[in-house]
Parts: sequence; structure tokens; C-alpha cells
Amino acid sequence: MSITRHTLAALLLLAMSALGCVEDEAPEYVFGDNLNAVEFAVFTTEVGIHPSQDVLKDPNNPFYDQFLGDIKWDIHGGSGNVPAFYAWATMLAFEATGENQFYAATRLRDIYYSNEYPDGYGEVVRSMAIRAFQSVLDNFPDSVTFDATGTIPFPLAPRAYEGIVELGGTVEGGWVQVPIDDLGNTTVIQPGQ
Repeated sequence: MSITRHTLAALLLLAMSALGCVEDEAPEYVFGDNLNAVEFAVFTTEVGIHPSQDVLKDPNNPFYDQFLGDIKWDIHGGSGNVPAFYAWATMLAFEATGENQFYAATRLRDIYYSNEYPDGYGEVVRSMAIRAFQSVLDNFPDSVTFDATGTIPFPLAPRAYEGIVELGGTVEGGWVQVPIDDLGNTTVIQPGQ
């Protein structure tokens, strides 16, 4: 007599059920939101710019009441610009750090470059990105972030400065870019500070 694989599996399941190894009820499924379906809308022109807390009231923000912790990195790497912006802006509202401000600024910049905003709001989004980068310089000038290994820090002020210039903005606060070596590497300083 030959027992098929399916028959064997059914007998095993029946035996496990009799021994109490299999629950009688079907498991519950958890359905998440499709983050890539989240659309950007300008709730206020301060969303994502420290010290604003507007993102916590923004009806477009899928994370409005959630402290995301390290999940922000998963959202940053695994979803589009809009959900990543809302994740970083929400974290900035909960935890004012230069890293949260910088990545909120970069995602605003990316939203601007990829035209992921409502018609007629391009200049508004560009201005928001510039002000978000400026906030790094104004409020978090000594902040760093880390490479993918989490062990090598790099300063955010030079990147914020470059973000402003790249977007055609004017860096405020007397910040200037200065060379630090013969290889063309630079940093930014605020003379007199």
C-alpha cells in the first residue's frame, strides 16, 4: 500500500490536532496600510521643519500618533519619498534631533524633484525643503548620522548646506563652506561663532 504525500500530511495534521498541537481557530491576519499609496499634501508650510508639531495633526500623515523609533529606517529604505518624509517628520516632532530634521529635509527635496506634490505647489515644497535644511544648520549644527554599519559618523551641517545650494536657496546665518584637505573635501563653519 502506497501513502501519498498529501495523505501523510493530512494524517499528521489530524494526529497533531488530537494531541492539542493545532488550534481549532484560524489565526488572525493583520493587514497594514499600503504606504506607497500615501500622497503628499501641504497641510501647513511648517510640516517637517523644527520646531513645528503640525505633522502630528496632519490628516495625510499615516504616523501622526506613533513613535517609530528604528522603524523609520525600514520606512526610509522600503517605501517611497512621501511615507519616508512623514516618518522622519513625525520622529522630528517626537524627538528633535538633527538626524530627524536632515532626513525630513532630504525627503522633502526628493518629493520636490520627483513632482510628488499637488499641482501648483512645487515652489512651496522647494521652499519647505530649503527651510528644513536651514533648520539643521540653525538648530542642530553639530549633529551627525552614521553609515550603514552604524559605526562611522559623519556631520550633517555640510550636507544641509549643500542641500540648500542644490535647491537654489541662500544659506542664512553666515555659514561658509571651507576646504579641509587637498582632495576637495569641505566642511561648513560659522565665522565668529
